[in-house]
Amino acid sequence: MIDKKRNTVKTISYVMILTLIGKFMALFRDVLLGRAYGVNIENNAFLAASQLPRVFFDAVFASAITMSFIPIFNKCMQEGGKKKAFEFSNIFITFVGILMIVLSGLGMIFSDAVAVFSVEGFDQEGLKLTSELLKILFPTLFFTGLTFSFIGILQSLDSFVVPALTSIVFNAVIIGYFFGPDAQWGIYGLAFVYLLGWFMQAAIQVPALYRAGYRFRPSFSWNNGYLKEVAVLLLPVMVSTWVQPFNVFINTRFASDIYEGSAVTGINFANNLYTMIVGVFVLSIMNVLFPKLSLLASQGQKQEAGRMIGQTLSFTLLFVIPMMAGLMSLSGEIIQLIYGGDRFDSFSVDITAQALFYFSLGMVGYALQTVLARAYFAERRWKTPMIGAIIAILSNFLLCLVLAEALQISGLALASALSSTIYGLVLLLPFLKKERRIFDRVFFMDIVKMGAASALMLLVIYGIKPYLAFLNAGKMGLVAYLAILMLLGILVYGAGVLFLRVKGLDEVKRFVKERGRVLK
Repeated sequence: MIDKKRNTVKTISYVMILTLIGKFMALFRDVLLGRAYGVNIENNAFLAASQLPRVFFDAVFASAITMSFIPIFNKCMQEGGKKKAFEFSNIFITFVGILMIVLSGLGMIFSDAVAVFSVEGFDQEGLKLTSELLKILFPTLFFTGLTFSFIGILQSLDSFVVPALTSIVFNAVIIGYFFGPDAQWGIYGLAFVYLLGWFMQAAIQVPALYRAGYRFRPSFSWNNGYLKEVAVLLLPVMVSTWVQPFNVFINTRFASDIYEGSAVTGINFANNLYTMIVGVFVLSIMNVLFPKLSLLASQGQKQEAGRMIGQTLSFTLLFVIPMMAGLMSLSGEIIQLIYGGDRFDSFSVDITAQALFYFSLGMVGYALQTVLARAYFAERRWKTPMIGAIIAILSNFLLCLVLAEALQISGLALASALSSTIYGLVLLLPFLKKERRIFDRVFFMDIVKMGAASALMLLVIYGIKPYLAFLNAGKMGLVAYLAILMLLGILVYGAGVLFLRVKGLDEVKRFVKERGRVLK
């Protein structure tokens, strides 16, 4: 049992490090993109075109793997062993491959209509460029399907390191392009390199699958009982995980009418940075724990699964709440440091910083929905997540209608943050019922204490800022300025949660202790 815990801690540590590296590389990729193209029509069109296939993929398929495939694969392993599970995987991947080819073809054929529907605020030049880039980028759906299928198999087999490397490989390919032929090939070359990057993400997993004993052979036995189970779960799972991709789509569509389309770049860069900061921590943990939750649920160990959910969320919020406060207080300086320069001028920095500030308000909601949605689907319970997702998406659309004109790009980011929070609360409510209660009074007192410590941190940062203003000039001065404020914020928050005796600290101490044993 101790060895098992040590292995889990070790795996989470490695995955978190690799995810962090991948996220920083993604951030560097966006910096290079912003400085090369600014917020002009090429960048706006490219960001819109690169998002759309991924939105389609996330809406149609990604959820099928993370929420449906893994639990059914685990069930298949328990009932028929690895051979049976691999047979099911072959059928699943064959089905996915055909589906992605069809969707890619349709997207390429109707790219003009997709562009008009998605970014109607663009002028004719922008719509034409978006359509042309879509023709190049829609085939990424096929390689994305393979990538996530392979990830699903490896994670079900407790192999998490190689899947965590996929983002690093993808971003390395894109970054290499900016230091190479970008000047000659331009935005069209970048689109082709994105396609190559997705191919590489699938390709690097093949050796690990081979070592695990998996050999892909096309199979058209679509009356397979396990595939039918996935099909039954697919629609509710799809709807339940539409919140993030559809919010991106809705925000991009509204942003195409703001600042002559320049808000598309600002909203996408801010959203990418926001999800990088919160996602590197939350997703690293959940990618490792979700297969384990699925296994506990399939074995009927609901009490152990509930304990794991409660501890995970408490541990996660201990870090996410101060992240939210810190990002809000330093949004302008962070955007200036990361993106500012070359063609990313002061206007670009200002609108992106506004979006980041309001996106940050949704961090707690993001953590709630990420952890709790996986808890529901580990138990194959889909009704609450599906209803919550529908409410969240409609909320985002209606809030964008109300807030976009008055608050411009800030209104779009605020709408998205409120939508995430609504979804998280809808998922939380059933866990407060007596028969399902896994969050007790201590948990909620901890949340209040974390909020109080974060508020104190926020006040201290805003109070000290004017006295450090002399550093806020030039890149090195800005680095020193942010470093001092961040360190001060960490110290204040740490002292606050220690003084208030936050119980979630016990989980952190256990994690650090286990990590220390692993390193020994």
